[in-house]
Amino acid sequence: MPVQIVSAGAGGKQYYHPTIEPDGEPRWQPGDTDPISWDVSAVGWCHGDLANRRDHKGIAGRVFITGARVVVVSDHFVRGTRYLSIDGPSLVAGVASLVSQKRADRAAQGSFLVGQMRLPWIGRVVFGPSSAARVERGEVRLAGAHTTAFGDAENVVLLFKLSDHQLVTDFVEVLIERVRADRSSWPQTSDEKRAALNAIPQPASLVAANGKLASCSLPATWRVSDTSGAFGVHSSQSLGPPHNG
Repeated sequence: MPVQIVSAGAGGKQYYHPTIEPDGEPRWQPGDTDPISWDVSAVGWCHGDLANRRDHKGIAGRVFITGARVVVVSDHFVRGTRYLSIDGPSLVAGVASLVSQKRADRAAQGSFLVGQMRLPWIGRVVFGPSSAARVERGEVRLAGAHTTAFGDAENVVLLFKLSDHQLVTDFVEVLIERVRADRSSWPQTSDEKRAALNAIPQPASLVAANGKLASCSLPATWRVSDTSGAFGVHSSQSLGPPHNG
């Protein structure tokens, strides 16, 4: 699952989920060159069909792009994890809701809602430009694939929404630039795929079909695993043998 709640300062090798420092920033690895961040107002994920998506809306957080991965972090996510309030008259229910919110606030202290996609895994980016329907403006979907217990390929998607939808094209431009830098000089990237990477169109030039979001394929991707996250020039600095924590 690409989204989960973690405690500040907890350990881990960061293959699939980032480790978060008490100040709310990811614990950087050697491949995390030149991190850039944007504010986000929603985080979600899905396996398989997009209809299976699970979203945390109305939150506050940031998304980071580095030379090796995309990381989403939120320490204001209780609206997505709120305790259930008791039944009763509207006034009582309102008080209970307020109490429940304070309980959720206390429970969330020192915890972060996080998501991560390493650059070698991202095979497609889907995004909602300013011309998209209002509910989809600023949404970004980073799609890869993992192997199920039955040995089949299944889509896995990290979703988030930029707080300022006018910056979504800038985000995608940076993502494409970082993907190219990570994959183009990687020894296992063929000349054909390298040419395809160089031919990725500018995000602003992409025209979405009616009722669809803009979409861009990112060639030379790898299926999600605890080894493929190192298959890139910068990615290997973070996860190449010996593994870094």
